[in-house]
Amino acid sequence: MPAASGFDRRGKASWPMRLVIALLFFTIFASRCFAFGAYAVGYDAKRKQFESFLILNRSTAQEAEDIALRACQNKSFTDCAIKYTFSNTCIAIAFTRNRLIRFIDTDPSLEYARTKVMTACESSPGIKCFIGEAGCDRAKAFAPIRPPGSPVATAIGTQPSS
Repeated sequence: MPAASGFDRRGKASWPMRLVIALLFFTIFASRCFAFGAYAVGYDAKRKQFESFLILNRSTAQEAEDIALRACQNKSFTDCAIKYTFSNTCIAIAFTRNRLIRFIDTDPSLEYARTKVMTACESSPGIKCFIGEAGCDRAKAFAPIRPPGSPVATAIGTQPSS
């Protein structure tokens, strides 16, 4: 019979204790299993503007892409397309006033991802931007900021250099 400590007389963990250990292990390491995201856009003909769909924390990249595209198509938008996929990181997307996507970037730090896209936007003459979408998929939103001189955001359609 197991003792109150969760271990039996031979020093082995009782089944409830093994269950607790297994759940703890899963909780700690599961975040890597659900760390894929996708970003899709589609055109809303009624409002004459693009709309976006940011999907986070999916178990595969394909699942994230499928959900993002379905969300777009369920709104009856046209030209639904995946613009960016990512995993285990934070993402920030800067738009112009008419919701055109200008810059997308990722970083372990949500704050730094936001800073990079706004810096890139502000360095483009005549363009005013705002952060339209941002989030983290199981990444640490407050990871240390990269040192100065790290790459800045890239324009839509290109992957950021690392």
